[in-house]
Amino acid sequence: TYEFSLENCVINGKIYFYWNADLDMTVDGCTFHNTLGDDGSYALFVQGDQTGTVRFTNNVVDGYTRGVNFQRNQTEFLIDGNIFRNNSEVDRAALQLTTASKFTVTNNTFEESIASNAIWLWDGFNNPETLIADNDIRSAYSVSGYKTEYTNVTATGNRVTPTQCWEKDASAPSDCLL
Repeated sequence: TYEFSLENCVINGKIYFYWNADLDMTVDGCTFHNTLGDDGSYALFVQGDQTGTVRFTNNVVDGYTRGVNFQRNQTEFLIDGNIFRNNSEVDRAALQLTTASKFTVTNNTFEESIASNAIWLWDGFNNPETLIADNDIRSAYSVSGYKTEYTNVTATGNRVTPTQCWEKDASAPSDCLL
């Protein structure tokens, strides 16, 4: 198992992390600033296809067109206590959930300055056990990409201001199912 840790760092740019082996990753207490303009699509993009655990906790993600994307089929992701702000791509999200063995998204703040969805269950979302709980969602739009066949997704205790979401490539927002 490869162990990777970023703690209390300032990241001026973006990190694309592709590791196709077992992974134990912690990103805690970091601040991500987009210094790349429109080229700064993701602050952090984690991909691969093996087992592991990724903990993304107590971070600030500021100014990216999208935000953070997690995509590892056999990995458990814990996304807790983060602040997302100033994301600008309307039909995307500050937090993109793509594939995993489990997603736990708790105690995060999605600020008013986010012009997009707070959370996006991407087109390739593989319906893993997913808990979205106790988040403060004040972004322009809430959770997009949810489909009624996603039987493993639980949302509870979230404080949600927006009642609409903006689906990918849509011309206008729509009411959210989640």
